Amino acid sequence: MILGLSAFLAAGMNFFIVKSHPPIEAELRGKSAAPKPGITIRTAYKAIFRDRKFYLIGLSYSLISFAIIIPFTFLTTYATQELQIPYQSAAGLLAVVAVSGAIGKLILAHVSDIVGRIKVMMLCGVLTAAGGIGLAFGHEFLILVLSTVVFGVGYGTIWPVYAASARDMFSKDYSGSVIGLWTLYHGLGSVLAPVISGWTIDVTGTYAWAFILTVISGALSLLLLVPMVRYR
Repeated sequence: MILGLSAFLAAGMNFFIVKSHPPIEAELRGKSAAPKPGITIRTAYKAIFRDRKFYLIGLSYSLISFAIIIPFTFLTTYATQELQIPYQSAAGLLAVVAVSGAIGKLILAHVSDIVGRIKVMMLCGVLTAAGGIGLAFGHEFLILVLSTVVFGVGYGTIWPVYAASARDMFSKDYSGSVIGLWTLYHGLGSVLAPVISGWTIDVTGTYAWAFILTVISGALSLLLLVPMVRYR
């Protein structure tokens, strides 16, 4: 909940503080002509809200955010209470996510420069869903470790690739506004994930269904990006 609310706060700060590409003053370029007018906020938002890409990527971002918050919220408790794994080992699974996430970010972010952002964003959905399957059904500690590695690689790559896609696919005049609005989608997914997945745990008495929600959400995130494969 704190992560989700913090995302909403960041979105508000983006709106009031972070500005889109400003007009270049003619005087700074040593010219006497009038400065080139920049795009207005109204024009920028009008262009954004009419663009199909904005909604597809935004909803995909919301779903992938929903998917990744669940393991961070419940993984340690699941491992200790349901699988009877010692707390030190269970807590270490989050360290595995962090390390694999950093490695995935370095490698796949570079790969996205070559093959395109959308394909790597889709790969993040695949990795997140695959990791969720292992967490839901893999009761051996080694399987949990491998699943968290797969999940971590997908998780770590999400942030830089989704942010870079805004600059690649939208005008530089309002790409900052696009990222700010996508932060709202991220916040929505982050807030809803613990509530909905926690409810499934209370109802079913097992954490498995919470991780199945990770699988479903990651897969849906991928499917929303399929119509955009042609964009580079």
